Amino acid sequence: MLSVAVHAALPLIIFVALAAIARHILTLENDTDEGVNLMKAFLLAKGYALYRQIWSDQPPIFTLMLAGEFKAFGASVLGGRILVAFLATVLLWSLHQTIRRLDGVIPAIAAIVFVSASHHFIELSCSVMIGLPAIALGLAAVWMIVPLGRDCAGRGSQFWLMLSAVCMAISVQTKFFTLTLVPSFVILIALASPKSFTAKANRAHISWRPSRWLGQTVVWLLYFIVAAGTISLLTSENWRQLVMPHLLLSQRMNATNRGFSWLFWEAIEGAPYLIPLSLVGLAINLGRKRWHVIAPAAWFLTNVAVLANHRPLHPHYAPLLSIPLCWLAALGVEAALWAAALCLASVNNVNNVDSAAVRKTWLISLGIILMLVGSLLPILVQAALQIRGEIARITEFNSSDAADQQAVVARLQIYRDKTHWIFSDLPVYPFCAKLSVPPELAVITEKRIDSGLLSDTRLLDLLRRYHPEQMLIGRFRYSQTVSDYISDNYVKVWEGPAGDSMMQQFIVKNIATPLTAHQMVQKCQFHLVYSSADFYNK
Repeated sequence: MLSVAVHAALPLIIFVALAAIARHILTLENDTDEGVNLMKAFLLAKGYALYRQIWSDQPPIFTLMLAGEFKAFGASVLGGRILVAFLATVLLWSLHQTIRRLDGVIPAIAAIVFVSASHHFIELSCSVMIGLPAIALGLAAVWMIVPLGRDCAGRGSQFWLMLSAVCMAISVQTKFFTLTLVPSFVILIALASPKSFTAKANRAHISWRPSRWLGQTVVWLLYFIVAAGTISLLTSENWRQLVMPHLLLSQRMNATNRGFSWLFWEAIEGAPYLIPLSLVGLAINLGRKRWHVIAPAAWFLTNVAVLANHRPLHPHYAPLLSIPLCWLAALGVEAALWAAALCLASVNNVNNVDSAAVRKTWLISLGIILMLVGSLLPILVQAALQIRGEIARITEFNSSDAADQQAVVARLQIYRDKTHWIFSDLPVYPFCAKLSVPPELAVITEKRIDSGLLSDTRLLDLLRRYHPEQMLIGRFRYSQTVSDYISDNYVKVWEGPAGDSMMQQFIVKNIATPLTAHQMVQKCQFHLVYSSADFYNK
């Protein structure tokens, strides 16, 4: 009963911890993608159609989830981060449950510790970005595929097979990069049998039936394709928007962009122990014919093959490498404990006729046990320190920018009553000011600009069509043609730094007489006093 209670409380503990960390991040965005995702969901919640009106180069699921939360609880940065913290909890819990069923409790706990300590994980768990939620749903699908002591041909297991495929389809329709998990599903289905994972004493036993494996794999793939296709039809996905930016940008990338080696070191930064532990876990488990270890290895190698030729690479891709490595490293912990138990068992098998031989064997076994356990303790200490350091980095580092960011939002709110549209390449500020950007300009990213899908002509056409009353520019430098249009139709009312950005605020010439510097300061202070808590939390 105590074990059941602990396992039931674990996800709640994880979620509360991540939510508390999110609550203490004062900065409005950890990454510019946060503002883009928040604004897309904000516009969707207001009734604008995704893809038909809201331009987006990402699948729809996360935007739909976030918009649903905004409708239910109100639009806020914190609300979006709490949603991601919940999905990060799903990720850790799904990985924990999968490993616990296959390998036991200790490696399952080790996996949670290793993943939590991995570089960028805690930051991404508190950022409104789509990568981690997609991986969370993919690992939930992996957990569902692990047999629950039923025959794979049984009705109950068929239900879990279908549910796993649907969950995986939802994952892929959150972000396409989780397609690299599919080989792991094929492997786990191949290993599925009534006796594969039911008895703890017989975990190594595999009863592989090729005909059943092929049939179940085809059934899973059919469920997956039907579910993914249904989501695509229901959400009216625009494949030109989804595919073309990535293809065009990859073609334009050159050798100066960050390569795969950079991403690999990002993934293991502060956790070099993942490499030897992963190799130990893979080698020993293969030697013991525990073939399910191939599943995380296949996921890792598939990610390596895809990312090695992908450009551009971003820090939020790091979990694609670090999480399967953490899975393998957790199996390395289990392998070390298994080796220690084997050494202890060898003492009992020695004949008591020669006491010197017994003592010699006992001392050797004790030395091996101490070496194995002693090597694990520093790793766990290092992981704990890494978690502490990550939390300090994302809370203390970001807090210095909070006041500047709040002042920018307050400046936008001064003209809110006269503003129907605002053009901004930093959409988190209009989002916090509860102002809408033109739906076709909700996503202004380096990818969209560099791929040529947002040309000067297209941008000017949209600006003339919507004629936004305000502008906030700070991320990109625009062409002389666009700059001339702005100077002809708008008045600059503020320019200054905000965090790492240099921003400019403009208002349309016919909106009102721009405030004097003294009036602007007074208005800004008023909005900061009465609105700073609201735009973050509500």
